[in-house]
Parts: sequence; C-alpha cells; structure tokens
Amino acid sequence: PETAVFVFLHGYASLCHTETLCLLNLQTFFQEFSVKRRDQAKSLIDYLAKRGANFQTSNIKETNIKDSHKFNATTCLQLSLKMEQEVAFELFNLRAASKLDVDFSKVLNDLISEQTASQFKLQQHLHSLQLMAAHAKDQGLSEFLFDQSL
Repeated sequence: PETAVFVFLHGYASLCHTETLCLLNLQTFFQEFSVKRRDQAKSLIDYLAKRGANFQTSNIKETNIKDSHKFNATTCLQLSLKMEQEVAFELFNLRAASKLDVDFSKVLNDLISEQTASQFKLQQHLHSLQLMAAHAKDQGLSEFLFDQSL
C-alpha cells in the first residue's frame, strides 16, 4: 500500500502545478510527502527481503473520481488522507497478524507512528483550507491563500 500512496502523492504534486491549478507550496508538500512514503515502502521491502519474504505485486486501483477536471487542493488532501488511513489500517492488520514476531512488530509500530503523524498533518492542512474556504467568497482565492500559508 505504501508504494501506491507514493505514486498517487507524486501525481498530486504534478497536479498542483498545471495551467488550471498552480499551488507551488502544496506541490512541494506533496513531493516531500511522496518521497517519505517511497522511503518507508523501500525500508519495509528491504527489511522483508532480508528476512526472506516472497513478494507479490498487484495493480494500483483507479480512483473512482469521474470529474478529474474538478480536482482541487481540497480533493487532493481528502484523497491523500483517505489513502493514509487505508495504509494505517493495513499496517494495523499486519501488526495483529504478526504479534508473535517482536522485531517485525517494532518495525510496524514505527511505520504506524509515522502514518499517524502524517494523517494528523493532512487533517490540519485540510482543516486550515476548509476554514479559509468558509471565509473566502472564491474557492480559488482560498486555495491560493492556503498555499501561501504552507
């Protein structure tokens, strides 16, 4: 799941710098966030490979957003938060299944701690953006002001 999140976050970073959505600070946020996710996925894969794990790959599921032209900062943050929650859920399931493996549980606890911090940061940003949107008459203006506050 971490690898899929990296791909989507990297995509959101690209999306934040287009002709219809130019939020450079949010782009930087998503770029840095995607690098963290990539590094987490790599460290987990490296750890499992050292322990002789067999890996299976799967396709990344397509998001069910029908109106891609309606992508905005709020949508990107909401979808990122949802993905982070799904990853945390999977990590909790892994931890429950491997409770007898102390070393692996420690690795998973570290990842869960990072996931929790990431979710908190995304929720803070989403809340700030929603507050700005509530006070601004124009969504574009609120997104611009939010981007400037990052």
